[in-house]
Amino acid sequence: MVQSNSTYRHGTILSADSTAPRSYGRNTGSSSSSTSTSASAPLPITTPERSLLAILKKLAAPTLRTTDFAKNLQEVKAALYDKDYARAFGSEEYRFAYALRWVPSRAVIYRRIFREIGGGRTLQRALMGSAPAAAEAKEKGETVVRKAIMLGGGAGSEVIGLAAFLGEQEEDLWATGKVEILAVDQSDWSSVLKQQEAALLAGYPSLGDRLSVQFQLGNVLDPAATSLIPFSTASVITLLFTISELFLQSRSATLSLLSTITAQSRPGTLLIIVESASLGLIPIGSSGNTYPLGMLLDSALTEDKGRAKEDRAKWEILQEEENKWYRMPTGSEECYPLKLENSRVVSRVLRRI
Repeated sequence: MVQSNSTYRHGTILSADSTAPRSYGRNTGSSSSSTSTSASAPLPITTPERSLLAILKKLAAPTLRTTDFAKNLQEVKAALYDKDYARAFGSEEYRFAYALRWVPSRAVIYRRIFREIGGGRTLQRALMGSAPAAAEAKEKGETVVRKAIMLGGGAGSEVIGLAAFLGEQEEDLWATGKVEILAVDQSDWSSVLKQQEAALLAGYPSLGDRLSVQFQLGNVLDPAATSLIPFSTASVITLLFTISELFLQSRSATLSLLSTITAQSRPGTLLIIVESASLGLIPIGSSGNTYPLGMLLDSALTEDKGRAKEDRAKWEILQEEENKWYRMPTGSEECYPLKLENSRVVSRVLRRI
């Protein structure tokens, strides 16, 4: 059985990003490419980052005050160490303990990544529409609904990161638009997401009735579950700290998932894939050989070599990183009561052709 997409990937932040993936050269002409492993100094915390952590701190307060929180957190850590994900996420108490401990770090990083995609304009256009389109919809009295599908997003890191990004946009840009986020995961994170949604709507008044968060229970490597995911309606699809575990569990099923996403996505859809760089080498076959995650993704999604015309690549790379540090800003430790952690990532931002 394939374990929850968010579980292993989120759980891996227990270990340090100590092993750099092997880089490989390729001139794609994309807007961003990095193979640097330099550990740049963290930047001072910004007002929006303080606001985000304040929302999460307020959300965490009731659970942190419970007498069982520390015990539950230790039990979740032990289960993650044993790779017993059914136990780690087998109760509401464990899921909330996990979310309070590890989601804030990821949310801060994902918000930053979303802001970096085309200087924030790419996601803004994908989820809020262009100014002329917004004006036209407003004149017609129409509400334009756009969907973001987050595979393995049950614990809420990417949901929070995207909601923060949207909540910081100028209100006039929304016109009559609305964003629906669908988080898909094998563990039942619906209660966690419901509380996160309420906290986000209270913390970002500009979102109003413009954002809704839904949860779908399912294993994305199971074709029966995948058939229920409405990829054809998505403007944005994310696989954040999820893809390496999927490849490790089943390379063929993961490639089939990517093929399904490709077949069903509309032109213009964004596909955002982020993974810990320490997990950026994927073993293939029984020989022990490993291959860079970026190479596997590029081969599956963007390269035409050896393919028939009808099977040729249908994604273009907008941005790529092979080994980039995202450090918690200085001052963030004063804004949240639990430890916040840095990450070093490999990523791809692709657009459906």
